[in-house]
Amino acid sequence: MLREASIKRIKELFWEFQNIKPGIIYEILDDGVKFSIDGKERTLSGFDKLTNNEMKSLIYKEFLKEGINLPWGILTGIKPMKLYAKSDDKEAFKEKFFISDEKFELMEKTFKNQVLGFNPKYSLYVHIPFCKGICSYCSFYTNDITKKDFDFTKYIDTVIDEMKYESKIRDISEPDSIYIGGGTPSAIDKANIGKLLKYIKENYKFKELTFECGRADTMDKELFDILDKYGVTRICINPQTMNEETLKRVHRNASLDELYKVYELSRNYNFDINMDLIIGLEGERRADYTNSVKKLIAMRPESITIHNLALKRRAVLAQEDFKLENIDLSKEIYVMLYAAGYEPYYMYRQKMTNSNLENLAFSLAGKASIYNVISMNDLSSIYAFGAGAVSKYIDNDNLERKFNYKDIDLYIKNVYNKDI
Repeated sequence: MLREASIKRIKELFWEFQNIKPGIIYEILDDGVKFSIDGKERTLSGFDKLTNNEMKSLIYKEFLKEGINLPWGILTGIKPMKLYAKSDDKEAFKEKFFISDEKFELMEKTFKNQVLGFNPKYSLYVHIPFCKGICSYCSFYTNDITKKDFDFTKYIDTVIDEMKYESKIRDISEPDSIYIGGGTPSAIDKANIGKLLKYIKENYKFKELTFECGRADTMDKELFDILDKYGVTRICINPQTMNEETLKRVHRNASLDELYKVYELSRNYNFDINMDLIIGLEGERRADYTNSVKKLIAMRPESITIHNLALKRRAVLAQEDFKLENIDLSKEIYVMLYAAGYEPYYMYRQKMTNSNLENLAFSLAGKASIYNVISMNDLSSIYAFGAGAVSKYIDNDNLERKFNYKDIDLYIKNVYNKDI
């Protein structure tokens, strides 16, 4: 019988093939797989004696015989740069995973831009799982504050107490970076944002502090004044698209006028700014995506992150039986960003993604996010706080995760059952 992990990897590879070519059917057997390509059936066996990569390689070679390939070959994991960094022979790595020339060159560029200039120790992550409405594509754990009242004061007090508790276990007073994410952290009231940031400023020394503002309709001068006062160095203002009609379609009720206003306002402060775009949103066409990229380049944020839409079970789109389009704009968009002085610095991939592509962040010279480089390459431990937060304890090649309760009430109860 095949191992559960092996079955999972086979399914991932076939999903990628099915995403680019219709009509592929497969069945996993006790020790192999039976599948058909354009009606031609074949069976591979003996998988119970093979590694996952050996299995995927045998399957992939059958598709190559039919002239079918994938840009990332058999590299189906979410952190390709982590494997690339560990490989001593880069060319052998490329051949082993059947990676295309284009994607291999992209890995080389990205890797060169991940130099931190210091040996990472550890970082902190704080999760604020609240939003002003849920976007149709979103699969992150969050709570809609327009449909239910939440006690933000109790939640932030609990997060701070959890951080105090962790400080009793180990010294976390000088993290390399701190990332406050969500959800939409700026969706909660200003008093509690200030309380959290005040605690952080008074208790930690850091190289970088990121606050993920997210939606334009949660930002104003008062917020930016608070972020500036307490030492935030980097913020995220994420339009996801620069098409007004698409924003309405995906239930992201923040207008482009609001976006431009808060962006201009934010430029009165010394923040580095990241802006996200998503390729594959419903109703958009090639011109919409390239137009969005051009508009962001003209705004000149320090970082632009290009995501390819991934259909996750929690997302509204997945429940509505939304079908991904096979839109590969990577060459066109990346060339535009290169020409504007942006370079790729971190990358990850997701399952069930538009065109089986990558999510890639670009930054201007010297403006790469410390936290993103560390977290996407598992370079050091990340101690995470808040409901739904996941800590990563890294010791050499050993990685362990600790999951906090997602439910707000269970999270609070769990923290206060500790010896704080």
